[in-house]
Amino acid sequence: MSLLEKLKNYKYQKPEEKPKNPNAEYLDSFKRIVARGLSELNKIRPNNPITFLAEWLYNESESREILLGIENCHKQKELLDKKYLELQQKKAEEQAKKDKIEEEKRKQKEDLEKSITTCEDFEDHLNEICEKFKNIIGATGVYISKYDLKRKYPIDPDADENGHIDPSNTKVLQYVNWCNDHSFLHHQFLSPSEGVTYKLIGKGEGDDEEGEGENPEEKKEEEEGDGDDEEKKEKEPKEEVLKHLIIEEVVNEPKMKFFREPRLGCYYAIDIRYQSSMQYSSLLSAIENFKEYKVKKEEQDKRLAEKEEEEKQKAQEEGTQEKNEEKDKEKEEEEFEEEENKKEGDEEEIPT
Repeated sequence: MSLLEKLKNYKYQKPEEKPKNPNAEYLDSFKRIVARGLSELNKIRPNNPITFLAEWLYNESESREILLGIENCHKQKELLDKKYLELQQKKAEEQAKKDKIEEEKRKQKEDLEKSITTCEDFEDHLNEICEKFKNIIGATGVYISKYDLKRKYPIDPDADENGHIDPSNTKVLQYVNWCNDHSFLHHQFLSPSEGVTYKLIGKGEGDDEEGEGENPEEKKEEEEGDGDDEEKKEKEPKEEVLKHLIIEEVVNEPKMKFFREPRLGCYYAIDIRYQSSMQYSSLLSAIENFKEYKVKKEEQDKRLAEKEEEEKQKAQEEGTQEKNEEKDKEKEEEEFEEEENKKEGDEEEIPT
């Protein structure tokens, strides 16, 4: 076999590892320390070398334990610092998320306040306001009901101005506005014997119409409130709190009215009373619009009068022209008849 063939067929064989001697491994774990002790012993050359070497090894053992303890403390400190940084980073991320949510809520509140304060007619934007309230407070739904005469559906198109009122002539809580996903409340109402909201407004089955909106506590304070005026002035004005009603868990309330399937959740209602939904600026705007309407109406009436006058003059001119044409036609007919009569007279004078 040639050398080239031997090289081609050569296979590398890893040398077998010799088993380590356990005694050698044990000695390797501390032989360097012993060698350092012997080196120190050779340098100092004490009178009692065995005692010196023993003390040196004992001190070296303690120092190594101390160093190991310090090293472990450093490692634990690094782990704690790492965890602390992770927690701080996590807190910073959570705070950033909270700040972002708060900023979004603040913008939503500003947008809501702007839409309320700048709208010309508040009632025209109540559905939009319900949707914004829902997004701000994170509610499942927001809706508005009005305590008014029961409405009738469908409304007869030929009915009078009271055709939308139910013949029973009873007052109910009629749902008039709602957020986007609560349109099922359209044409829905709460009768006085249903639901829990009538507790809030002081109405219900068997209640009188008198005293609507009166708070018994306020009435009692008015009767008993004959104190000094100076003491009343010294008292700081309290923030007005609207009357409200909270049901912590609606499924546990037997009087709760459900228009769909019952669901877990809280019910919160506020009693809001107002005399007008139109703002002063809206009233001024309405007056200006009415003035502008009057001016435009006068201009329109003037244009219509001018147009009618033009049409009248045009009709007169067309009538005069037609009369002239008729006269010309009659004149032509008369001339034609005269010529015909003249021809007939000439034929009669010819002798036979």
